[in-house]
Formats: sequence, structure tokens, C-alpha cells
Amino acid sequence: MNFFIKWSSVTRPIQAKIFNNKSSCIVTLYFNGKANVAIVDSVETTKKYRNKGFATKLMEKVLQFAKDNGADSVELVVNHDNEAAIRLYEKVGFEPTQKIYYRKILNKWPESKEKAKSQSPMADTPTEA
Repeated sequence: MNFFIKWSSVTRPIQAKIFNNKSSCIVTLYFNGKANVAIVDSVETTKKYRNKGFATKLMEKVLQFAKDNGADSVELVVNHDNEAAIRLYEKVGFEPTQKIYYRKILNKWPESKEKAKSQSPMADTPTEA
């Protein structure tokens, strides 16, 4: 399975999109003052390819990419009720942490969940992770 990496123009932190026509995510590499950290965001799999191992292959590629680029750890955030994503992340070796995440909404949420889905880069696959 071929994956492609699209680099952003930002030099620090380094950000890459790892993708193929079935699944994708964004990985940001930065130094947090103690360690080199890779943050995984916007993990998506096209609807018709879900539950077929593509997300697992994507995450394996992400972990190899992070390792190859000197990351000491890989982190991500997942909604507590997203059981499929939690199973995926645990399957590839992620463990829950004691971190608490906060959010500040700067813009009003879309009026409906359907509108939010339609604004996703992969319209039939809203971000779940």
C-alpha cells in the first residue's frame, strides 16, 4: 500500500499529511522542551474502506514516520465514546494517559451535525478521532 506525505511550508514545528485514497491524517512534530513529540490529528478513513485494516496500516505508517523523524513519543486525542477509534489506537500500541484536555470555542459550531460533516475534507468520512 502506497502512502504519500505532503509537507507544509512551516519549518518548526514540522507538519505532514500522511494519506492515500483510503485513509489520511495530519502529523505535527515538535520539541516540547523535554522531548520530540509527534501529534496525530484528523484521522479519517473513507466510509467504504472502514473495518478493512486501512486505518491500522495508516497508524503503522504514522508510527514509522514519527520514529524515522526522531520523535520520542506519539500523542493523539480521541473522544471518550469513540470505541472504534479507541480499539484502533490500542491495537497499534497507544495507551491512555492522565492528561486532561481543554477546549475554547472561538467560532459558533455549525448549526447541524450534517453541515459539519459536509465541511470535512473527506465529506463522506467526518473526523471521528
